[in-house]
Amino acid sequence: MKFGTSSTDELSNLNLSLPKEKPGNEHFFISDRKGRFFIGCAKWGRDEWVGEIYPEGTKEKEFLKNYIGHFNAIELNSTFYNAKKANVLKWAGEGDDDFKFCPKFPRLISHIKRLKGIEDFAAYFADTCMIFGDNLGMPFLQLPENFGPANQERLETFFRFFPKDFRLALELRHKDWFNDQEFEEVCALLEKFGHSFIITDTAMRRDVIHMKLTSPVAFIRFNGYLEHQTDFTRMDEWADTLVNWIDNGIDVYFFAHQPDEALTPKTISYMAKKMEEKGIPVSKRPRFIN
Repeated sequence: MKFGTSSTDELSNLNLSLPKEKPGNEHFFISDRKGRFFIGCAKWGRDEWVGEIYPEGTKEKEFLKNYIGHFNAIELNSTFYNAKKANVLKWAGEGDDDFKFCPKFPRLISHIKRLKGIEDFAAYFADTCMIFGDNLGMPFLQLPENFGPANQERLETFFRFFPKDFRLALELRHKDWFNDQEFEEVCALLEKFGHSFIITDTAMRRDVIHMKLTSPVAFIRFNGYLEHQTDFTRMDEWADTLVNWIDNGIDVYFFAHQPDEALTPKTISYMAKKMEEKGIPVSKRPRFIN
């Protein structure tokens, strides 16, 4: 994930502490349950993981099956480029009881047509998501950096298209969404439809780490920097916040990205161990061969 990235030389001079939570998060707390914790990567098809977490000789067609043995969720970026039902049928058949797919809305909808005139495409994608059945996590919509608050009405029209039980997570990048009034308005819109506001932790855009819940599901996209020390101090802070949310009934999706995806399993392993140390069960985490 290149959005808001930084050179490692800059990182030690930046304040990368988590901002304070926004008021009102407690509105979504559920007192009589603990939330679930899902953790994973953006891709399963990494040759670099063969011999590291995948057995030597693992073929590409076996990557997903092996991935599911190490992680309990995936930020399914491949659907951004290709969301064919035939592919999803094949992938869905690999899932086990506790695994969640979080498919990304196709770029045709988000970046090319920019939510306009997409009814047929959105219906196809929603139907495609349903193929995952119980293995469907939270589909997510990433809007381009030049999609600003002037398009809020278009965003609301888009939300109205989906059934009430279709919940998604939204990532916004245009800076004006994070001005006080615009931020309050889009949060209210997301709350109205029961959708989640993605929190993106990236070095050079601290505004997008808004720390606001708009539903009982938190969706975090964590951008690492080649195992720079700040990767670990940031994850330590996240663990404290997520434990509180999970203890108060919030389901959490935490997805890690690295410029070199060979390092992502180690990032996930660190975060999973940190959560386990704090008493949060993690159903799966990477097991390294060596």
